[in-house]
Amino acid sequence: MQLNIMDDSQVLETGEEAQEEQTEETTEEQEQIEDTQVDEEKEQLRKDNEELKKKNAQLFERAKKNKNVPQIDLATKDILYIAKSDIDPLDLDDVITYSKKMGVSLQEAHTFYKPILKERAEERNTAQATQTRSPRGTSKVSPEDLLRKAETTNQLPEDNEGMTNIFLARRARLFKNDNRK
Repeated sequence: MQLNIMDDSQVLETGEEAQEEQTEETTEEQEQIEDTQVDEEKEQLRKDNEELKKKNAQLFERAKKNKNVPQIDLATKDILYIAKSDIDPLDLDDVITYSKKMGVSLQEAHTFYKPILKERAEERNTAQATQTRSPRGTSKVSPEDLLRKAETTNQLPEDNEGMTNIFLARRARLFKNDNRK
């Protein structure tokens, strides 16, 4: 009978050992899974880092290209003054440059520049008023209109094309009147 008890204890010991081995195997598997997840996260972080480096390089290149574009640092008061003032956008750069060079506010620079800006505005208005072409372009006068004008004012066009158009309009009118009879 002692053998049976020993056998039972041996069976118990082997069962416990098997259970311990299973927990060790499960722990090892979990550690391997965690290691792979950590490796995947590291790889993802490396990829993200590379992408960020590429984007940073692109932005740096773009900033280099835009280096020639002047950066205007204006105080809030100056920005509000520009928004409310009547400074023409074509003259704004001159006023800002003067303000920066002289170290005065934009309002003071505008006060200094007002006579100059007024003269420039008059020049622009004069140039706009004396444009030789209309924005729509020139429209041709119809032959009937030329004939009516010639009959009412007794003035004939000076060019051959005008005279031809009057002749054709008069002939069309006569032909129309003959067909009515």
